[in-house]
Amino acid sequence: MKKLIERIGLETFWGGIFAIVTAVAIVIEMAIAGFEPSAIAGGTKDLFGTLITIVMLLVAVKALKPKKQTVSFEEKMNAVLNEWINNHSNMIVKTSKMPKGHENDFGMSMTTDMNRFYDTIPLKSDAGSGVGRFLRITHIDKGVYEKNEVKFEFFINAQTYCTSSESETILQELMDIASNLSKYIQGVINGISVGAAHKEGERTVIIPISFREPIVSSESDNIDIVVNLIDRMYEAMLVSARRK
Repeated sequence: MKKLIERIGLETFWGGIFAIVTAVAIVIEMAIAGFEPSAIAGGTKDLFGTLITIVMLLVAVKALKPKKQTVSFEEKMNAVLNEWINNHSNMIVKTSKMPKGHENDFGMSMTTDMNRFYDTIPLKSDAGSGVGRFLRITHIDKGVYEKNEVKFEFFINAQTYCTSSESETILQELMDIASNLSKYIQGVINGISVGAAHKEGERTVIIPISFREPIVSSESDNIDIVVNLIDRMYEAMLVSARRK
């Protein structure tokens, strides 16, 4: 109570309390007078003057009520993805520069050295060799997600998965790994469509994945579904990667 009085002001608080008592007294006075016209007229005039003070008290109390902070879908999604990267920072780093045509997409990169898995030192950058692309997610925008125009592209690169240096052999190895990963993810995640794996350049294969139904609606965000997909693919890709 003391803190409440301090926050809304002593005068406002006690003025409101006295006004409430006065209003009750006015009503009682009118009742005693039998609610005669003259008593009602006088009482009403006094009551309205008192109500102004009561309203001031109510406004002051309402102003103390914490305002509900709304967080947009975009903010929540970015926060969750960045947290996931932070939790896997010894292997994963946020892609610093997205390619042309995907500037607004969200990207993650992964070290090609699987021995880093046993290390707790964070991966500092995706620049230079030793880091390959891991995931690209369509631009994070609630409207895009509600229209189900979102694609998750997982990258299978030669440096991480292949033992051969021959171009034809590399492509075959990458496609075989992509086939295994595609079968696995379809078996453990419901409601997804896995597109045909296709090569990008001579040393990379991409697995495109989308959800059959929008994962975002006006009622819910379902960001946990996205995290589950990334978790399971990450695990499967670690198992499939070669060890030097």
